[in-house]
Amino acid sequence: ELKTKPPYTGETWHLDDLAAAIRILDKLEQMDEALTADKPLLYEIDRIDVSNFNGRKSNRLAHIILYTTDNTEIIWGAEFGAWQRNLEAPDEEKLARLYSYYKEQGTLLAGAKYINLRNPQDNIFQPIDKY
Repeated sequence: ELKTKPPYTGETWHLDDLAAAIRILDKLEQMDEALTADKPLLYEIDRIDVSNFNGRKSNRLAHIILYTTDNTEIIWGAEFGAWQRNLEAPDEEKLARLYSYYKEQGTLLAGAKYINLRNPQDNIFQPIDKY
C-alpha cells in the first residue's frame, strides 16, 4: 500500500521505486542499442513491479520483477547497485544472463514461467567449504 498519494496530472512523482524502475529500463535500452538494435528486448517488456521495493512487503522476495507481454516473470531482485546487500548476482551479470537467454531463445516469450536473475552464477564461499 502506498503511503504517499499519486501526483496530480502534470506533477512529477519523485519516488525511489519509480527511479529504480527507470534505471533498469535505461540499462535495457543501452543493451538493446549495443546488442539487439534490430530486435530490441525492451519491446517484449510489458511492465515492472516495484511493489516490494527495498523489501517493503518481504525482504526475502524479489524487490523488482519485470513482466513480459506474455506475463513471464523476470525476477530482477534488488535495485541497481544494491545487489551485494542482498547477496544477489551483480547487476552486470543479471544483464548478461538476460541478454544471453534472449539471444539463445530469440525471444523472452518462449514459454518460460519465470527467468530468475537474482542467483549468482559463481559459487559463494561458505565457511564450511574450508573443511
